Amino acid sequence: MIAIDPGASGAIVFKTATGLCVEKMPQTRRDVLDLLVLAYGAGNSLCLIEKVGMHMKGNAASSSVKFAKSCERVGCAAEFAGLEVHEV
Repeated sequence: MIAIDPGASGAIVFKTATGLCVEKMPQTRRDVLDLLVLAYGAGNSLCLIEKVGMHMKGNAASSSVKFAKSCERVGCAAEFAGLEVHEV
């Protein structure tokens, strides 16, 4: 199983043969995809992504857009990596 907190200060966590791997949220689409492919190769096929709100009253629209892009980036990368994706 892979668990993802999709925010800019979030993380991706997955099981490996030697324990848990905890990685800071990668900055690029390519790096997110590469990490999820690595997780899939370690035997993980289920991906749980934290279901979060997209805009909070009082936040700048540009911050909300940046956050939404980050959330969509991890979801798309997970699907491209062949993972079964669920928002929780």
